[in-house]
Parts: sequence; C-alpha cells; structure tokens
Amino acid sequence: MIGYRFLDHAILELEEAAHHYTAISVKLSFSLRDEVDRALSYLCEFPRAAKPVDRIHRSYKLHRFPYLLAYRIAVDELVIVAVAHTSRKPGYWRKHTVTP
Repeated sequence: MIGYRFLDHAILELEEAAHHYTAISVKLSFSLRDEVDRALSYLCEFPRAAKPVDRIHRSYKLHRFPYLLAYRIAVDELVIVAVAHTSRKPGYWRKHTVTP
C-alpha cells in the first residue's frame, strides 16, 4: 500500500466542492469527504485500478458525487492533481500538474 498527496490546486478544488455541499447540507459535505477518503484508500491499495487518461495520469470517478480524482503514480505515492467536476472540460487540470 502506498500513500498519497494532493497538489495545491487539487486541495482547493476539494475545499470548493465541500463548501458547495456545505451550503446545501453539512451532512452532504461530510459524505463527499468520506467518499474521497474511501476512494483514496482503494487507490492506495490498487493504484492501477483507475482508468488511464494518458501515459502518466489516471482518473477515478466518485460513485455518489459528480467528481473524479485525477492522479499520477509516483514511486511511493499517488499524486492527486485534481478533484475535477465531471461537467468541466476534460483534461482542464493538466495545466496545473507539475512533474515531480
């Protein structure tokens, strides 16, 4: 099992999503964070389970929320590059990625 880290832009996206759901329901916001935690646990155990997007990145669609986790596999960790809403332009987050 490997660890993970978020790029700064991905943290901001997750915070914006959580804030959006908090405005609707605090419980919904917690549910989003719980689902992200479950997805990260799964991906840390099975890092290649998600769909490849390109030669470097993969994306994992959350089940209950319209978001996906875009990430790359580094030597000993997953690097979360985006928490992307599925209605946004596909691959918009590539401009925010930084090569390790």
